[in-house]
Amino acid sequence: MHQCIKSRWVAEKMLWVTAYQEGKNVSSIAQSAKVKRDTIYKWLRRYQAEGITGLIPKRPGAPTGFHPSRIELKVIDRIVDCYRESHDGPRQIAAKLKREGISLCHMTAYRHLVKKGWIVPQKKRRRKEAKLHVCDYPGEELQLDVMHVDPLPGTEDPRGKSRQGFHYQYTLVDDCTRIQYAGLFARLSQDNTCLFLEAMLDKAPFGFNRIRMDNGVEFQTRVSKFLEARKISYIHNRPSRPDQNGKVERAHRTDTQEFYLRSEADSFERRQSGLKQFLLYYNNQRPHWGLGMQGKTPLEKLQSFKEYQTVHLIV
Repeated sequence: MHQCIKSRWVAEKMLWVTAYQEGKNVSSIAQSAKVKRDTIYKWLRRYQAEGITGLIPKRPGAPTGFHPSRIELKVIDRIVDCYRESHDGPRQIAAKLKREGISLCHMTAYRHLVKKGWIVPQKKRRRKEAKLHVCDYPGEELQLDVMHVDPLPGTEDPRGKSRQGFHYQYTLVDDCTRIQYAGLFARLSQDNTCLFLEAMLDKAPFGFNRIRMDNGVEFQTRVSKFLEARKISYIHNRPSRPDQNGKVERAHRTDTQEFYLRSEADSFERRQSGLKQFLLYYNNQRPHWGLGMQGKTPLEKLQSFKEYQTVHLIV
């Protein structure tokens, strides 16, 4: 602001101060100056605190050299430590720090991980946005899929020409609560699909109204008859449309990143046991930020429905 304008500004505010000191009330000063009374009170407070210096206009915003989102170095170090310990994403790190009494936005964690070189931003190809939806109640629709899990070391086909050593994770995700049920099988077949579904029907705290699945060989006639016999409707996705099973696809990505890539299991049985332990964490402790979740765990989302408030553990 030009010095001359500053002087006129200070002179005007000084007239208000002088009028007040001479006994005029704030209402009459505000009326003659055509400003609100709060404005007069503000400049009177500034004059009382700082004298005539307080009437000089100040640059709005944070003080020079200070960034309002600046965080302490020890918090930045903790962000990096969390990433190094478990390679959790920014949202998981923010949730973990919140439990430690440190409140920060997940984008702050992301920004500092990028700055420190732990995360390399990737340019993503813009795709046509899919229409997002979420079901209204548990069991309304579940998404069914199978993930092919890489062989354990030493069990794969040395020529790399067969599926020898691969395991198959059958996964069922509730659209509403994101509860994930999964089972590991050594073979891919319709019989195993039916065995898995039968076990999950006994385990889930709610009934299944509809199941959505792709057109894989493991989801054909025998599975359709199994569902029809239990009065469960089903939908086959359109070919080449994994986005229609987006929630179970996302669960598979999480399973890969947070379980399989960290697992040190050396046998099928230990891998099965490890998956079971991971699902206990996934359903009961891990916060989710998908549509309609707002950082809740699947258990907390389920408990938000009155009829499921007595459920205290998803197994």
